[in-house]
Amino acid sequence: MKILLVGNGSYLNRGCEAIARGTLRILQGVFPDSWVENHIFVREMDKSLAILAARADQAADIRQKILPSARPLARFSLSWLLYQLGRRLGPHDLGYLGCRRFENLFRSTITSADMALQLGGDTYTLDYGFPLKHAVLDRALRSKGIPVALWGGSVGPFGPGSRTEKWMGTHLQKYVDLILVRETASLDYLRGIGLGSKTFLMGDPGFVLDPIVPPPDLLKGIPIEGAIGLNLSPLLHRFHASGNDMPRWVNDAGALIRRLQESFNRPLLLIPHVTQIGNDDYEFMQEAVRRAGLDPGVVPALPPSLTAAEIKWIIARLDLLIAARTHATIAGFSSHIPTISIAYSVKALGINQQVFGHHKFVIPARKLSPDHLVEISRTTLGQSEDIRGELSQTVPRIKALAFEGGAILKEYLAQKALN
Repeated sequence: MKILLVGNGSYLNRGCEAIARGTLRILQGVFPDSWVENHIFVREMDKSLAILAARADQAADIRQKILPSARPLARFSLSWLLYQLGRRLGPHDLGYLGCRRFENLFRSTITSADMALQLGGDTYTLDYGFPLKHAVLDRALRSKGIPVALWGGSVGPFGPGSRTEKWMGTHLQKYVDLILVRETASLDYLRGIGLGSKTFLMGDPGFVLDPIVPPPDLLKGIPIEGAIGLNLSPLLHRFHASGNDMPRWVNDAGALIRRLQESFNRPLLLIPHVTQIGNDDYEFMQEAVRRAGLDPGVVPALPPSLTAAEIKWIIARLDLLIAARTHATIAGFSSHIPTISIAYSVKALGINQQVFGHHKFVIPARKLSPDHLVEISRTTLGQSEDIRGELSQTVPRIKALAFEGGAILKEYLAQKALN
């Protein structure tokens, strides 16, 4: 059994790492002798890094292959013009033509496989723009006779009744064989646009990531037990009230850190979860600490060389986690830690709905302020025992749903073999 994982990013994004490692664990349970290759997108600015993981010894368990660059040819070339026209038509099949070089290069790297899983968590949303390059992967795989499944992510919404929604609906109907979503908001949406027959619910693969004890030398002098963990992302400048103004968001983040540090009689620990060049939580939060006039020794940060599994081990020892990165929050939920989500898209609402049945512990990014954050943090800490008890009831069901995704995939391939 050969399975391709496609469309995910490198382990410099610990969310991508959590998805890949959780997926591998699920696949090993249903296809123990499977051959798994992980074809990842890597940004041009990150390609200079020899090992696209936190540490060199952490990248060998899954065969990694870097996908070709999805950028069209030179500016104002025919491919570039087709791509731009396809985008502006909102979207249009001309977008495929603009990515023909990428499609052909990818197609030339694959021979055959029993299944391809589109990973990435939120790539089939509009959070990071229109997912054309992922759509091109679907088309290339199907042209090679390889069935495609969207795996354990969120899908949509693409704008009710819009051209984008119509185009995506047509694409998913034509080029994707199976859709496994991680929360009911996506499930309901896909059913509503006529894709219910191929759509099923599973748990996010990050829920079944096993924690690993970090090397002790990486944690010297860092308080963990009983701390409040904080993850802030530079990405939030697009969604915060700072209005897409990065310098202002850095200052605002510093004010958030200072207020938390002054308001609670317990350690505050900064938790980077993405360390890509230009999208680095560690550098961003360190600069925010400096802007707030705080001593970095008073508000320490986890070293950026920790893996997703090691960060999860640390998160499991906190009293409270506040996080913007989705898979940092999933590490908190799955470790039964009271967790506040800083949300910039519907996926946080969907996952909190799945975990808690409500959105009480979600702060929309545009409403994030020091007063609001301290208030909800106090409330969450005050309900800590109840929250842990609730998570101990719901999380095992979500983990079982994650493994159910493997069972659905196995049944699909068995039925396909009979037809």
